[in-house]
Amino acid sequence: MNIAFFHGLESPAVSDKSEWLNSTYKNVYTPAMDYRDPGLFNRVLKEVKDRKIDLLVGSSMGGWFAYCISTLTGIPTVLFNPAFHSRSFDPSVGIGGRGARHTVVLGKKDDLIDPATTQEWIKNNGKGKFTVHMEGNGHRTPIGIFTKYLSGLKESQSTSKHVKLFEEWAAEENSTNESLASAVAKFSNWISMITGGNKEKTVNDITIVNPDTKKDIKLTSALKKDDNTTAKKVANAFMDEYKKDDKKESKDSVLQKGITDEIEKRGKKYKEEYKEYDQEWTKEDDRNLRNEVLIDFYKGAEDVETKRKIEDAIIDAKDIKPRDYAVVARTFDNEGVDRAIEKLGKEKIDALLEDPSGNGQELGELILRSKNATPEQRQKAIMFQWVESPTSPGALLAAEHLSDKIGMGKKAKDGLAYRQDQGESFDKRAYGGIRDDVKKENLKAIDDIYNKTQEHFKKNGIKDIEVYRGSDEKDPDKYENPIESWTVDPEVGKNYGEYTHKKKVPVERIFTGHFDKGFPDPYAFGATDKDGNPIMSKEIVVLGGK
Repeated sequence: MNIAFFHGLESPAVSDKSEWLNSTYKNVYTPAMDYRDPGLFNRVLKEVKDRKIDLLVGSSMGGWFAYCISTLTGIPTVLFNPAFHSRSFDPSVGIGGRGARHTVVLGKKDDLIDPATTQEWIKNNGKGKFTVHMEGNGHRTPIGIFTKYLSGLKESQSTSKHVKLFEEWAAEENSTNESLASAVAKFSNWISMITGGNKEKTVNDITIVNPDTKKDIKLTSALKKDDNTTAKKVANAFMDEYKKDDKKESKDSVLQKGITDEIEKRGKKYKEEYKEYDQEWTKEDDRNLRNEVLIDFYKGAEDVETKRKIEDAIIDAKDIKPRDYAVVARTFDNEGVDRAIEKLGKEKIDALLEDPSGNGQELGELILRSKNATPEQRQKAIMFQWVESPTSPGALLAAEHLSDKIGMGKKAKDGLAYRQDQGESFDKRAYGGIRDDVKKENLKAIDDIYNKTQEHFKKNGIKDIEVYRGSDEKDPDKYENPIESWTVDPEVGKNYGEYTHKKKVPVERIFTGHFDKGFPDPYAFGATDKDGNPIMSKEIVVLGGK
C-alpha cells in the first residue's frame, strides 16, 4: 500500500508518526509541508499521482490538504482533527468534485478545531462518505490513537482508481505523435464530425479499419505506426479530412465548440460522481469547471490570437473570483499578465489590496509579473507574498536581495542556501517568468519597504525590539531562516508551537511589520477571539542575524 502523510501547520516532517508509518509500511510519502508556499499543493498533487498513492493521511492543516487532494483524485483518507474550518490562514489548494471514503478522527478536547463545528461542516460541505470517530484527546493526536486507525491496512482496502485523464492522454500522445498532439485542443469538434454527433465517444473510442488485416484498430494506435504502413496512411487521411472540414468553419467557432464540448464532457463525469456520493452540483461548480477547461485550452493554444481570446473569457467573466488571479499569474504569458492588470484597472486593484478580508493576497504574483503595476502596488504585493509563504516568489526575492544588500549571518545564509538547493529560489518559483526590467522594479519596492521601516524606527527613537516566536524546536538557535515571522505579543507566539522563544532584535534587522499601516495582518483576515473581536498577529518580519 502506498501512503501519503501530511503533518500539521507547525509540526515537523520527521516525527513519531512519520517514523511509525515508515517502519510499518513499505512505501510512505511524508513531505515537509510549507503551507504558505502557493506552489506546494500542485507539487504534492503531482507526487501523489506519480507515486500512485492509495491512502491519504493528514493531521490538522495536513488533514485539510489531504481532503482537498482527495476531491481531485478520489483517493480515500484518514484525517485527524482536519482543519476544515477555523484555519489561521487559507493555503492555496484546489478542490474538485470527486467523492471518496473518509475516516475522520476527532479529539473531544480539541480547543483549536472545534469537533462539533467539524461535524456540521462535514454535513453541509463534505464530498464523499464520512465515518467519524471521537477520541478523548485535544488537538494534538497521541501516537497511540494515530496507530489505532492506521494499523493492519491491506492493499485490498484501497478503493482509489487511477484513471487516465484527458491531459495525461494528451501528454503521452505528444511523446509519440506530434501532429496528433497539435490537434488535441480541437478534438471535441472532430470527434463529433467522425462519430456522427455522438459526443459520448472519446478519442480512444474512435476506430478505423486496418486495410492490411481488415480488422478494427484504434485511431490513436494507427497514428503511432510507421509512416509506411497502410494503417498509418489511413489514419493520416482522417486527419487530412478533419483539417479540410476545419477550414470551412471559422477559427472562433471551432475554439468555442471545443471548449463547450469539453465542459459538457467533464461536467457529465463530475456530476455522476456527485450523484454517487449524494452531493449537490452548484453554480460555483459550474464556474470552476468552466475555468478549469479554459485554462487547459490556454495551455494547449498554439497561437497568440487564441490565447488572447481565452484570456478575455477568463478576466472579463462577471463571476471571476480573487483566487482566479493567482491562477492567471501562473498561467498567462507576459503580455497576458500585462493585459490582465490593465483590464482590472488601478481602482479595482487598490480596492482588493485594501480589502480587510485579505483577498488582495491573490493578486501578489500577478502584480509582481506585470510591467503595469504601480510602485505602491508592488510594495503591497511583496508584503502579501511574505504573509502567504516564505517560499513564495516575492518572499524569496526579498530574502535573496536583502541577503546581498544588508548581509546575514552564517546560519541565515545556510538556511537560504539549503532552500535554494531544494529548488526554493526566486528564479525557480517565479512560475510564469519575470522580465528583467520588471524584476528591477520589484527590487526597488523591496528597498522602499526596508527604508520606510528604518525611517519609522529612527523617527520614534527605537533601536531594538523584543520579539517572540513559537516553535516545536526546543533550541531557538538550531535553525535560522533568511527572513522569519516573529511577534511582539507572547500570547500570539504560543499558538505556533510547543516552545515560545524570545529575543531582542536591533531595528536594522527588521524588514517590515504590523507598525506599517500597509502591512496585511494574516490573523485579522476573519480570525476572531471568543468575543468576536479580530485577532491581530502583531507580526515583525526579522532578517537573519549577522
